[in-house]
Order: sequence, then C-alpha cells, then structure tokens
Amino acid sequence: VQMGRTSEMLGVLSAESARTDLSFSRQVDAQERLIAGNLAADRVEDAVRVMQKIINLDASQKTTAEKAAFAGDRLDQSLALAKLGRLLGKPEWVAEGMRVFEESVEKTLDGITERDSYETESRIRLFYQALLDSHQYAKAESLLVKVIAKKIKPSKSPRPYYSEPEAPTEELMMLAQVYYQAGRYPDILDLLEKAPWWGVKDLMDVYHNFSYDGTALPIMAAQGLQSAGRTAEAIKILKTSIELSPGDDDAYVLLDKIAKEDWIPWLDSLYQRDRFEERPLIWKAHLLQKAGKLDEAEKTILEALHVDPTDGETKSGNRVRAYTVMSEIKAAKGKQDDAKFFADVVEAVRIAEHGDELTGAGLITQSIAEYEKAQAHFADAYCVQWRLAKRFDELGKTEE
Repeated sequence: VQMGRTSEMLGVLSAESARTDLSFSRQVDAQERLIAGNLAADRVEDAVRVMQKIINLDASQKTTAEKAAFAGDRLDQSLALAKLGRLLGKPEWVAEGMRVFEESVEKTLDGITERDSYETESRIRLFYQALLDSHQYAKAESLLVKVIAKKIKPSKSPRPYYSEPEAPTEELMMLAQVYYQAGRYPDILDLLEKAPWWGVKDLMDVYHNFSYDGTALPIMAAQGLQSAGRTAEAIKILKTSIELSPGDDDAYVLLDKIAKEDWIPWLDSLYQRDRFEERPLIWKAHLLQKAGKLDEAEKTILEALHVDPTDGETKSGNRVRAYTVMSEIKAAKGKQDDAKFFADVVEAVRIAEHGDELTGAGLITQSIAEYEKAQAHFADAYCVQWRLAKRFDELGKTEE
C-alpha cells in the first residue's frame, strides 16, 4: 500500500484467500487481511462481502481447535460489520452483525466463569457498546443482567483461587450507563441503593479502584439523586467528582443544570489548586457569559486558552470547549464574524473526530475526505494536518 500499489496488493490477498491448500486458520487470516485492504482503499462493498463470507461460513466439519479459534473470528467480524453499518448509515449491516452475535451470546456467556475469561469478557463489552451505540437499551440491559447472574451464581464445585469470579462491579456500572443513556434515572438510584453485589461500600471506592470508559458513576448517581428531588446530595457528589477529576465536562454540565447558587467562587478555588487545569476557567467563563458579564467572561476564557489551547487529552465531543464558549461570548457581543471563526474551529474538530471514527474502522480513504472537510473549516488546525499526513503516508501518497 505504501508503495502506491493498492490494486496489486488486493489482487495478491484475494488470490491468497481463495487458495484451498492453506490451513483453515491461514485462509481466515488471508480473508481478514483482504477485508482490511478493501476498507482502506474504500472498496467497502467488497470488504463487506468477505465479512459476510466469514460470518456465514459453515465450520461444522472443522476440528474442535479450528472451531474454537474461528468462533472468535466470526464474532469479531460480526461486530466490525455492525460498526461499519452505524458509521455508513447501513442499518441492514448493523442488523446482520448484531444478529450473529446475539445468536451466540448464550454460548459466549458460558466462558464468563472459565479460567481464561478475559477474551470472552472483552467481546461481551464490545457487544454491549455496540448495543449502546445503536440505542438498543433493553437488549443491553438483558445482556448485563445475564452476565451479572453468571458472576454471582454460587459454584457447585470448588474452584482454584485464580478462577473465582469477582464482584460484578464493572457490570453494575455498565448497567447504570444503560439506565443513564435511556433516561431511566430512578433505576440508577435503585441500582446503587438496593443491589447487594457491588463489592464496595462507597462510591469513592468505585471511583478509585475501577477503570471504566463510560460516564463516571458519581455523575450518574447525581442524576439519579436529582430525579428523586435530592438535589443537595447530587450537588455534593458532583463537586466531589469534579475535585477528583476536574477535566470531566459531564459533571460540570449536570452541575450547571441543577445548581441554583453561585458556584463561581468554588471554581476559583478549584483553579487555585491546579493552574494547569483549564476546565474551571472554561466553566467560569460560561457562567459569566450567562450572567451577561461579557468582558469578564472573555478575559477568563482567554486565560483558559493560555493554559491549554489544544484540549487534546479531552474525550471526543468535549474537545475545544473553550472555543465554543468564546463563540458564544462573541455572538453575545454582536461580533458575528468572530463568533463564526470560533464556531468553525469547533466544527473542524467535530468533523475530524468523525474522521477518527472512520480511521478506527479501517476506512482510511474515507477518513481523508473527512479531514480535508475539517481543514476547509479551519485551515490552521495542525491536529487535522497531522492526521491527513499520517493517513496519506499509510496509503503511500508520499507527496501529499
């Protein structure tokens, strides 16, 4: 590919995947390489046909070892097909990919209590995320309930210490995420206050001892408390969560919705603790702008941009929030050209984030089109230029 001979490469892989003298695992490996090559070259339909071939392959005549290895390949391709469908607006691909995984989920769940359950749990987490991404909350809830039931079920026979199941704490956090995204906030509170399987006694223990990619549990807890009218408790939890993780915008967003008192002095004290963290300044500027104190708001947001103009470590969807606030301030001052400039910066980053999603799915050529679109909104976005250079290099377009 890097020599610019993509068609030749795809021809070699296609011939390799069609060979009948290869072992079964080598054939599947060649097919997966062919999928990756087709996706990179934007031959998506060709890639999907190979995916469907793997997904629908009858492996009943293969050896036990081959079947076991292939089962994982088949599930991986089914999830990859569903992801492609979501990114490219092909609901039929989503349905096909999810169907394959759903058909095998009961058998997959049997691996939860096995000694080597890491790979099983990783695939279940991918399936859970795919269900969340496609807003299939009832199915995500059902899946997690089954996993939790597997983990808390007493063993009928003694196990060695290394295979004893742990408390399903992370699965309970994932279930809370389902309720949070589905807007079932009272269920979050029920889960926190009534489920006996957390394995910890306090939210603080969960915060410190578990890595988790979704919304932070204290934020979901605060939303549950707010839904029950327990606003003071919700605010206390949110402020503690921000003190522990001051870069998490989700906590500020909820605090902004429910706090009635002036919390600018608290933000000032938070910034004094860590002058390399720009979030307290960004949210202070937002509050000042809402209060109509536009000059003070602009001064504060400029200070935030001096602390960190790039926002590179922030998760997708929340990056360059300072530019969003600056755009709002300029618009409120009637400076529409300036407001549009900062809004274009934000739009460029959002488009680039979509390009990153395409890159993650192997759609290199399509991601380049997104990055070029992003650059049209903000020509000086060096993060976009770097991404473009990286993708061009991967496709052998050295001059570009």
